[in-house]
Amino acid sequence: MSAAPAVCLFILICALTSGYGRILRFNSSPIKSSSLSALQVSPQCTFCLFLIKKLEDMLPKERTEESVVKIMEKICDHLPDHYKEQCNELLEKYGKEIIDFLLTSATPQTICMLLHMCLVQDAPVQVPALASECKTCKLLMILSHIHLSQNSTETQMTALLWRTCHLHPNALPGCESFVQSHVPTLVNILSKEEEAVNACQVIEHNQFISL
Repeated sequence: MSAAPAVCLFILICALTSGYGRILRFNSSPIKSSSLSALQVSPQCTFCLFLIKKLEDMLPKERTEESVVKIMEKICDHLPDHYKEQCNELLEKYGKEIIDFLLTSATPQTICMLLHMCLVQDAPVQVPALASECKTCKLLMILSHIHLSQNSTETQMTALLWRTCHLHPNALPGCESFVQSHVPTLVNILSKEEEAVNACQVIEHNQFISL
């Protein structure tokens, strides 16, 4: 299980009501022209959006890390020959990040922005599918783990969380208020990677959000 969803379930952000302890699931959104208009659509951006959407189309409804990996191993073979090399290069460079982002059900636009394949123009990208604390939490943890240095101090980890919010304001709505509310817990779990990975097993069926 990816560490990010586990962390977010651990701090009571991603549990379902009714006490079942399952992680919230969201439907991925199609690529809409209104969203694309806010992006600088370069050839690499266009290809990234196409590839992520293709991956989403091939994934089962219930996404797991295993299912994402299996599809990614085959996806390039399903593309025209002149795209295969570009596909292989993209997955070789960003494969782990793409897996983590797909497990959050982030939109193709958001994923390609976070991979720096698409650049935002003055108008902000509309990402209503990410306007939940659960998704913000997952993406924040993924991005923080990417940039986290070994043996980081609590002060450095706290600074990293805030810096991540500032670097990705469109992809992480409400990030600053979220970090302000949960920073002690986030820092504590970031410092204990094994605990974060196993968090879902520890609290399975025991913790959920009260509405």
